[in-house]
Amino acid sequence: MERIEVVQNDTPSFEFELSDAEGKIIDLSLVSVILFKMARIGEEDGKVTKPCVISNVPGTDGKCYVTLDASDTADDGEYMAEVELRYTGGVVYTISQFQIGIVNEVAEPKLDPPEIAPLVSPNVTGDYTVQWSTVDGATNYVLEEDDGTGWTEVYNGGNTNFPVTGKTDGSYFYRAKAQATYYTDSDWSDIEAVTVDIP
Repeated sequence: MERIEVVQNDTPSFEFELSDAEGKIIDLSLVSVILFKMARIGEEDGKVTKPCVISNVPGTDGKCYVTLDASDTADDGEYMAEVELRYTGGVVYTISQFQIGIVNEVAEPKLDPPEIAPLVSPNVTGDYTVQWSTVDGATNYVLEEDDGTGWTEVYNGGNTNFPVTGKTDGSYFYRAKAQATYYTDSDWSDIEAVTVDIP
């Protein structure tokens, strides 16, 4: 059974693709009411009961979603959640049972560091490109440069390369790290260096 961790007083959204016991997608346009119900394990009374919203009208793809309020997740503990379909005429069908753990905080996973491709030395033009590997889960990268005076951020964005131009003679050092929402930043990559020696 799937278990999802939620931080106290957070407002998560859950989307469901609802199917019957044979795996056939349920046509939600035929359902009069769709309810999300969540109760603490061992307690029969529902802690949360609120309507689900069809994701794509008319709902023939069986998808709906619910967004919890901060008050819905105020008490920590283990909860059982389900989606209840109510049809005209009083027929009730319950599906998609899973577990929700409401916790004080969820540790953010840490991204792996990127790897910077080796730079060719000596560079005789002052122009080159710093490239680094893609990191699973990362949406942003920070690149820093040290020309002997300390680290300075030279790039912050979603690309995995940065063109450098107009460098004068000297040695330049580079390091990169990966970032993403809901993740801890990666450690800095290993340092790669290039020496510019223009004839």
